[in-house]
Amino acid sequence: RPSTLYARFRNDYQSEWRKLLGPQMTSIAAKQAPDRLRVLFMTRRPDPQKRLEFMARHLVNEEEVISALQKSLKATHEVVPVDFSTISFRQQVLTAFEADILLGFHGAGSNHIFHMNNKRARCCGLIEVFPQRKDCDGDKEGNVCAMAQREGHGNRARYLGFEYDMIVAADNSFTRPLTPIKESTRGSLRAGAGPAQNGVKPVGTYIEPSRFVHAVQLMTGRIRGDDETTLQHLYYPRERL
Repeated sequence: RPSTLYARFRNDYQSEWRKLLGPQMTSIAAKQAPDRLRVLFMTRRPDPQKRLEFMARHLVNEEEVISALQKSLKATHEVVPVDFSTISFRQQVLTAFEADILLGFHGAGSNHIFHMNNKRARCCGLIEVFPQRKDCDGDKEGNVCAMAQREGHGNRARYLGFEYDMIVAADNSFTRPLTPIKESTRGSLRAGAGPAQNGVKPVGTYIEPSRFVHAVQLMTGRIRGDDETTLQHLYYPRERL
């Protein structure tokens, strides 16, 4: 249920940004197409120096997923990949302001729901991706499975009046580093997207592209107010996302 406290904070927060970026925000709102939804796909760069739960949030087939989204949804959506770590915070605010649906692994980037243009007729939705939930016994260096036991920014999104859903990776979908984290050096873990090299899989999580496509379709229907029964018939049920 939407929270008046969250709404008040969001409105006060955005009003401060409008004082700084008012002309840019007005221009963005005027250019947004009424018949197309903008999906902001948050990408993550692998960092072998970080703990397992960070590496588990690297999508090894990221390019394949983005391509599938753009191809499957090209008639109704604009799918835009963005790496928030490479742009200024001011540009991050403007980029999030353009989005109707925010999609990516659970993390700090999900907080950009506070910057989305909630005054649009079809706003807004957050789809968070999580690593696998099981088969993580013995991972002393990380917290891969426990992360997916939580619901991330779900309550925060709902308090803002937004739609929310999750994509949880299948069991055994996370490829671990070849060497223990504490003994590794930068670049030694073969982290990164792309095919296996010399038979060694890249470190990270693999998720079928079709699950992202169906998640966006289902989220789109919810934003537009389609009947839930119709949505479940057309797309994957929520528990399968």
